[in-house]
Amino acid sequence: MKTSSEDYHLLSDDELLEDEPTFPLHRRTLQGRPRYVVPLILTLIGSLCLNVFFGTRNLQIPDFTHLSNSGRSYFAGLSRDVPTTFERGGVYFDDNETISNAAWDAIEYYHGTVALDHDYAASKGLPRSQNFPWDDTKGIYFLNGFHDLHCVKRIRRTMLQLRDGVPLTSPVSHSLHCLNSLRQDILCAADDTPLYTSYDHPGAVGFDQPRKCRSWEALEDWANERTACWRDINSGQHIDTLFRYRYCPEGSPYNEHIRAIFGEFEKGENASAFT
Repeated sequence: MKTSSEDYHLLSDDELLEDEPTFPLHRRTLQGRPRYVVPLILTLIGSLCLNVFFGTRNLQIPDFTHLSNSGRSYFAGLSRDVPTTFERGGVYFDDNETISNAAWDAIEYYHGTVALDHDYAASKGLPRSQNFPWDDTKGIYFLNGFHDLHCVKRIRRTMLQLRDGVPLTSPVSHSLHCLNSLRQDILCAADDTPLYTSYDHPGAVGFDQPRKCRSWEALEDWANERTACWRDINSGQHIDTLFRYRYCPEGSPYNEHIRAIFGEFEKGENASAFT
């Protein structure tokens, strides 16, 4: 387990690019070297290729069969047992944008950042993720549904800012990335639910149609039990990413270590790297 923030911090995209190591290239020949060098190099290359071949064959592929047949999700074990009616409008599509903006702003996606034990992740066939800063036996993951919510919020905000002619809080490229991510999710899910067509509104499909959904509240509970203590503070600003991972709930075993590094800081609505 890490004991100091001085020897650990999460890298931003910019840092990953700036700190990527480079290696000098030297023009050398094999002339004058012992005759066994070339066969030795060829043997090592062959051995490496065999290791890669057999290693990739042993990569664990998640077996979803037993849960797909039961209708339960693979990780949180959620069933489609929540009756839901798809809305025509509602607070998220209200004519009064003050109401709809407040509803969208209230959607919190940071719950979806979780810290999963490396052994558990491996048993589920997940790629190894970067270490959780307060416990290096765990890795940081972002649950897909919460990432989708983040993307929908980001796209909506960018659309409204473009409509209103105000400065963008995030580049259009981020929204395009989100659109591509949602496209892949839709194709991956291949949802085959037939949506009825209305006599009143022939162009609209599925309004007021009953569905069976998974419980979002149950997913939040599952995520909160495995929280990575992440908050999207100082959004769009370049800060040490470690600041965003210090918002553990009361009773967390990591709080004592966090306070030893950061002291007391604001955890409410005004949370910031500078408060």
